[in-house]
Amino acid sequence: MNYTDNPRSASLKTHVTPAEKIVIERRARSVKMTNSDYMRQVLVEFQIPQSIIEYERIQEIMVVVSNLAKLGNLFKLGINNAETNENLDRFDSEMRRILAEIQDTKNLIWHLLQDLKRQVNRHS
Repeated sequence: MNYTDNPRSASLKTHVTPAEKIVIERRARSVKMTNSDYMRQVLVEFQIPQSIIEYERIQEIMVVVSNLAKLGNLFKLGINNAETNENLDRFDSEMRRILAEIQDTKNLIWHLLQDLKRQVNRHS
C-alpha cells in the first residue's frame, strides 16, 4: 500500500541493537515488504497475553510438551535398538506402554495449550 492510498501522519520510534536491525531488515525483505510495513504488520497483528501468569503458563506447557516429545523419541530409539541390545529386549512391552502414556499426555497438554491460547486471544 502506498502513501496516497492510506496517508500516515503519525510515527513511532524505537531503539534496537544493530543485530536486531539486521534481523528486522532481513525478515522484511524475505516477505517483500518495507521495514515500516513489516514492523507495522507484526506489531498490529501480535497479541500479548493478558497477564504475565498466562504467558508463563503457556511457556511452561510448551516446555513440558517438548520434554515429553524428547522422552518419547528416546523410548522409540530404545525400542528400535531392542534387537541389538538384550537388556532393552526384556523391557520392550513396558517401554511401549510408557511410550503410549507419554503420547496421550503430550496430546492432552497440547489441546489444553490450544484452549489456553484461544482464551487469551478472546480476552485481548
